[in-house]
Amino acid sequence: MSGDNIAIRVKHVKKTYRQYKTNMQKIRFLLLMRDAGTKDEVLKDVSFDIKKGEKVCILGYQQSGKTTLMRILARVIRPDSGKARIYGEIAPILDVRLGFDGAMTGKDNYIRMSSALGRSEKDIKELEDSVFAFARLSKVKNEPIKTYQKGAATRLGFSIATAKKSDVVLFDSGLAFGTKAWNDACMERLKELISGDTTFVMTASKAKVAAQLCERGIVLHEGRVVFDGALEDAASYFRKNCRQHKTKLDDDVPEEPATEQPAQADTDDEGVEF
Repeated sequence: MSGDNIAIRVKHVKKTYRQYKTNMQKIRFLLLMRDAGTKDEVLKDVSFDIKKGEKVCILGYQQSGKTTLMRILARVIRPDSGKARIYGEIAPILDVRLGFDGAMTGKDNYIRMSSALGRSEKDIKELEDSVFAFARLSKVKNEPIKTYQKGAATRLGFSIATAKKSDVVLFDSGLAFGTKAWNDACMERLKELISGDTTFVMTASKAKVAAQLCERGIVLHEGRVVFDGALEDAASYFRKNCRQHKTKLDDDVPEEPATEQPAQADTDDEGVEF
């Protein structure tokens, strides 16, 4: 039991990644297990509680640690030390294309990803039509995903992830959804998904979208929580006190490639940042 109406409890979480300047350094470490590269402490003693029903935005620039933190909350990776506990069913809306197999049909990918989210056979069957209708893919659900038009796999992934209400929703606001009309449809669906006593946590580098969805803001800077309070106050603190790192590295896990790649037909997708 969670006690004190807590939905998420993060206590003293730390996470370190090893980074390599050259491929040879990485090969040396993987094959010989010798010291190579440098260690980058991405999360440094992060702690906070989120109560049931709270809507919280984690504000942070690239390499602040927010992506790593969300992956830990989604149980994709584990912290090196500390604990991150979520009480209830989770709906992670992170990389919505991750895990898709381009050679499989949209329907088969739907079943596979829904099962991975822990949905019952009954739910999978009942939700199928509405998922493909929302993604505007009903006519091609029996076609391989690699034949889909640009952006279609992203629409399907988002539709799958948001098809059923959960106790806790985790959302990466850096997702690109495409046209303004689709973007607006996603926002309305997201608002419906997190309504009521659903706990909601999102990441952002700007507070504009978060202002429509959240009341509380946690500022994460260089792997540490530096502010926690009302969203408006958090956004003000963030603008005044945090600076973006000028780097080409992809957020906080540059040396942790995904084990499965998104469908090839969607890898060049461009869209509107949510």
